[in-house]
Amino acid sequence: MEPGALALALVSAVALGGIPSGPLVARYLGDVDIRAVGSGNIGATNIYRAFGFKWAAAVFLADAVKGFVPAIMARGLTLPPVAVMAAGLLAVLAHIFSPYLRGKGGKGVATAFGVMLAIVPGAALLALVVWAAIALPTRRVSLASLVAAVVLPLAALGLAHFWAYRIGAFLVTGIVIYSHRDNIARIRAGKEKPVEREPGP
Repeated sequence: MEPGALALALVSAVALGGIPSGPLVARYLGDVDIRAVGSGNIGATNIYRAFGFKWAAAVFLADAVKGFVPAIMARGLTLPPVAVMAAGLLAVLAHIFSPYLRGKGGKGVATAFGVMLAIVPGAALLALVVWAAIALPTRRVSLASLVAAVVLPLAALGLAHFWAYRIGAFLVTGIVIYSHRDNIARIRAGKEKPVEREPGP
């Protein structure tokens, strides 16, 4: 494994993964600090609350690209699967602990989807279908994200070609569950509310 290629992949993963898509879109649309709106999260769900579905979809896509590109880049550099997975995990962690926002970021769901779409597309798409089947009718996005996160590594066990990707899928799930720890507490207490569009721009 070429050290220079590995360093490039890992540095690129952090640089791309940490880009705060949601705050950038909110600033563009109305000079809004999305961290002061709704749940205070920077991801697509909170963008939906403030600006609606179109811009939420745009942020979801941008956040997914932040995970997809580093993983594809690592594969293009012919790095071994464990290094490809490491780049993907770094991109997800950089989104959650963004270096551009002093270590604060989003929940990592879209970025994790992008990573898995690059390396185990079948598992990623199955998780997306499960997410949509729960989130769209119930508007309980956090619950949908958690269930999809559990489905992901189970699907990867059968669909991934390398053990590094299977193990990585479980690590992705652990990261997503950790980032949703407050949501889990609210779900257990029956206090997690459906996502609603708030009056605004």
